[in-house]
Amino acid sequence: MGVSGIAWIAVLSSLQAAAQMTLPNWVRSRGLAIFMAIFMGSMTTGSLLWGKVAEITSILEALMTAAIGAVTTALLTWRWHIGGIEKVDLTRLMHGPASMVHDSVTHDRGPVLVTIQYAVQSDKTSAFLTMIRELSKRRRRDGIFTWGCLSIPKNRITL
Repeated sequence: MGVSGIAWIAVLSSLQAAAQMTLPNWVRSRGLAIFMAIFMGSMTTGSLLWGKVAEITSILEALMTAAIGAVTTALLTWRWHIGGIEKVDLTRLMHGPASMVHDSVTHDRGPVLVTIQYAVQSDKTSAFLTMIRELSKRRRRDGIFTWGCLSIPKNRITL
């Protein structure tokens, strides 16, 4: 059991390190959160499945089946490796020109409120709002914290 525990920690550490080295900086925290959620969910599902197998058969048969499955999987997948990620360009896509920032701005001031006003013709408001909803999905994916669309007088909409 000691060797199994050491192997377990080594595999988990290796997978975590590989995920951290592979994921680009701009999405690393989200990727690790998804990795951990899937990993822990898989552990829970696997525990329930093997517990049910042990209940139906016996603990010895469940452990033997798991061991045979692990050895078989290792032998069948030995020649395939996860690799080639270093050849893929994972830099963040920029949706427009780079923002102009004043040199004296420091990064310790917290979130920033950006307000954009659009003058929209009243007959095109519905189409505009549809396009804004699509844009909202992309902005949230890229890390925006909050997003809102407010109607103000004279058919102007503030984002």
